[in-house]
Amino acid sequence: MFFAALEPRLMTRWDAHKFGRDAYNAGIRFIGGCCGIEPYHIRAVAEEVRFLFCNSKKGKQYIAIQ
Repeated sequence: MFFAALEPRLMTRWDAHKFGRDAYNAGIRFIGGCCGIEPYHIRAVAEEVRFLFCNSKKGKQYIAIQ
C-alpha cells in the first residue's frame, strides 16, 4: 500500500502516522510512497510502524532474540 499523487502540503506528518497505523492494523506490511511524498512522510510512517511492531507480541519475541 502506498500514497500516490499527493500534494505534500496537504498531508501532515501526523496524518502519515495515522496512515501507517491504519495500514499496519489492516495487515499491510509493505508501505511506501510515490509522487508528492516527502522524506518526513516516510519517516512518520516508519516511526509509527516501528512503535506498533516493537510493542506487538511478535516484535517483543524478535527483540528478545537480538
